[in-house]
Amino acid sequence: MSHSRIDALLWGKGKEEIATGYRVARYSITDIQSLKHLESIRIDWHIIRSLSRPPSHNAEREQAMKLLRTFLDVPQGVTFLNHGLVKAIVAIAEMGAHGEDRLGAIAIETLGEIRIFSSDVLDNNSRS
Repeated sequence: MSHSRIDALLWGKGKEEIATGYRVARYSITDIQSLKHLESIRIDWHIIRSLSRPPSHNAEREQAMKLLRTFLDVPQGVTFLNHGLVKAIVAIAEMGAHGEDRLGAIAIETLGEIRIFSSDVLDNNSRS
C-alpha cells in the first residue's frame, strides 16, 4: 500500500479507520527507508494527535503506540523519535501512574526501551 493511502487512512474520520492506518503503516516498516517514507507524511504528528485523544479512542491509541514501538525494531529507528513523540509517551506514563490511562504500563516500558537503545533521545528531551 502506498504511503499516500496510509496518509488518507490517518486523516480518516472514524476511530477504526485511523487505527487501520496505523496497522498498515506498522506492517509496511521493513527498514530505515520505510521510516523515512512515513516521516514524509508527518507520521509523528498523527501519532501525537492520536495519543492525546481520550480513552474512547483506545483502539486508535493502541495502534499508534504499537507503530511507535515498531520504530525501535529497526536499526537506528530510535532516531525517528522526536521531542513531541517522547513527550506524548511521558504524558501517558504519568497518567498511567495515577490510574487514569490503561496504556501507562506500556508507555513506561517504551521509555525504558528507548533508554536502552539510545539514551541521547531521552536526555535531549529532558532538557526542555
